[in-house]
Amino acid sequence: MRKSDKIYLITTFAIFIPIFILLMIFDWQISAELIPKQVNWFTVGFDAYGQSIAVIPSFLILIFSINYFLIRTNNSRTNRLSWLVLWTILMNGVVYYFLIKKTLSSNVAFFQASQSGLYKSAALVINLVMTVIEFSFVCYLTLSPFMSSNEMGRLLFQRTWTAFVFVILMLVTCEVLKNFFGRPRPREIVDAFYQKNHFHYAFEPCFQDYRSKSFPSGHTVSSVLMLSTLFYVPKKSKGAFYTLLAFNVVTIGCTGLARVMIHAHWSTDVTFSMFLGAMYYFASPKIVKKMKGWK
Repeated sequence: MRKSDKIYLITTFAIFIPIFILLMIFDWQISAELIPKQVNWFTVGFDAYGQSIAVIPSFLILIFSINYFLIRTNNSRTNRLSWLVLWTILMNGVVYYFLIKKTLSSNVAFFQASQSGLYKSAALVINLVMTVIEFSFVCYLTLSPFMSSNEMGRLLFQRTWTAFVFVILMLVTCEVLKNFFGRPRPREIVDAFYQKNHFHYAFEPCFQDYRSKSFPSGHTVSSVLMLSTLFYVPKKSKGAFYTLLAFNVVTIGCTGLARVMIHAHWSTDVTFSMFLGAMYYFASPKIVKKMKGWK
């Protein structure tokens, strides 16, 4: 193991373990006493962000894969642009259907009636902004001579494998842990006036009829998936890398905080989701290198 890898792992565990233990001790107090349920522009906005932002990593994986196939089959720029725009439209159509018919309708009921319009607006604005970004990126990807080269297409496809492994590991781990532990949410324990003995610590399985899916935080995992965009940044572009990293760190932290503030998750739920992201971000490139033998 390289020295830089050891430093990364030691630093991550040194930061995570003390914070996680401390939050485990005060998990109930944080949600029940320190942070009363709050619904405002911050919590609504970042809740909607966490619900929707996973579209971007999924979009990049899909588009880079299709783009590489089209380059390999010697399609013209016009054909590539047409195909990529078509796939972008199809993907966003599915996302909007899921958002409006499924997720949006259920989440609006969770918020106070006075805030339901704010949630709808925040969710739709975020998705419209993502759509504009996606179409702009498709145009750049197909019309730029630099991005259209065979070498760049192959390089981006290789990095897409790393992003794909990272996304799959995060989503599968999150869903497995949610279903296994069945931890009740704060709004189901604190807000519904259940007994405190219904509270379960992180990693404490709940098999009672009030079990839920609080641990770990799915919205936080969704925002953590944006770390996959870092895999596409060239190694020489330090400024772009650290700017994107800073953006992701801030939005991940805000998404996790928002979920705690609306009593959708305990503090340890979101903290562990962040730790998963840090570990899988480290492990994914190494897994792909062993699978594919790429440097």
